Amino acid sequence: MIDSLVSGRYRVECQIGCGGMGIVYRAYDVKLRRSVAIKVIAPHLVEDEDARERFLVEAQALAGLSHPNIVTVFDLAEEAETGHVFIVMELLNGLPLRKHITDPARPPFYDMAAQVCRALEHAHSKGVLHRDIKPENIFVCDDGTVKLMDFGLARLVDGSTVNASGMVTGTVAYMSPEQLKGDVLDPRADLYALGVLFYEYLCGFTPFTSDSPGTMLLKHLTEAAPSLLHRVPGLSPDLDALILRLLSKSPGDRYPSAMILRDSLDHVRKQAPTTAAPIAAPKLAGPPMPATQVPLVAPRPLRPKATTTTVRTVSTPRRHVGRYVAVMCVILIGAILAFAFGETLQRMFAQNMEPAKKPAPAKKTATTKTHPTSSSGGRRVRKGRTGNRSATSDSGKPHVREASSSDSTTHAHTGAGNNAKDESQSEPQDTTSDTDPGTAPPDNKDGENNG
Repeated sequence: MIDSLVSGRYRVECQIGCGGMGIVYRAYDVKLRRSVAIKVIAPHLVEDEDARERFLVEAQALAGLSHPNIVTVFDLAEEAETGHVFIVMELLNGLPLRKHITDPARPPFYDMAAQVCRALEHAHSKGVLHRDIKPENIFVCDDGTVKLMDFGLARLVDGSTVNASGMVTGTVAYMSPEQLKGDVLDPRADLYALGVLFYEYLCGFTPFTSDSPGTMLLKHLTEAAPSLLHRVPGLSPDLDALILRLLSKSPGDRYPSAMILRDSLDHVRKQAPTTAAPIAAPKLAGPPMPATQVPLVAPRPLRPKATTTTVRTVSTPRRHVGRYVAVMCVILIGAILAFAFGETLQRMFAQNMEPAKKPAPAKKTATTKTHPTSSSGGRRVRKGRTGNRSATSDSGKPHVREASSSDSTTHAHTGAGNNAKDESQSEPQDTTSDTDPGTAPPDNKDGENNG
């Protein structure tokens, strides 16, 4: 590659950089007689269609942007023999922001932050999302100018964030929660990554650290970013609140645009005391992190032990649910039947359990006997039993039927012959009544006189 002539006009001189997507060379434009930078796709990604598409997207995105804080693209070249694609851009003299994090002579925080905000403001106004904001993709020139570069993951606003293989590409340490979940993005996703960059620039480490990308992913989704006040001595509380707002999980809680964020930074800087010392560079910093691919569907966050039972209940197999439904239906039907026929069943059960009652003995009542006269042919007439003689009158006394005068007269005129014999053989008069034992029966004066 060195000393070769690319596209008939760019002579490659030396390699000046290398990244996950490609290699950057210093070259000389023989036609315009100026030094340029040529970015070529990495050799192991030449046959990768997805990587090739990303490479072309970067060239197209940069070609539509023209801003002092964004690297300028001059040309897009391709070799007919090898099929390699080259991006020709301006040559920058300086170092990436990663090299300045622990440098005591680094650019002041507010100056660096304001220039990055201007670059994002311009890109977002053109409908372009960077999607990979990190210190490696921000270049600090020797004259102090900050340049935003490497638009390899750039997409249009409201565009898809998932590649053809169903993976989300980016640097996990700087990806927003909505980007990790594969949701549709807007400019606030870049502001989240910018908040992570500000956090790291001030204290040397990102807010969420882990050796495992999966664990770091879960922290972005579930944990709140820790405050910087106990990590950076003398830091303004207003600046700490500004950065924590950028790191909000919900896009609606962040700043709506890079322009509003830049105005807020300017306001915080003016509110700081004039005697306050500049923010010192951290002594230690975390290692650089390359862009990687993560699954579209993030792993389920770990739940506390107290909610384990609830999770298992929700994930009950369908066959168990069917059993529970069947049991509940049986119980419900039984309750309906018991309510509808409960009174009838209770009556039948009571009849079966109640012992058979003995019939009450017939009560004896007083009877009156009459004897016919001789003129009636000596025929004896017996008057049957009367009804229940124990009925009481309205005054409460037992009611006894008195013999009529006709009966007494007939009995008085009977002869002494056969009538006397019949009288001696007749049954004794039953005067027993069913009155109360303590009540004496009434005297039958008529009967005594007839006798």
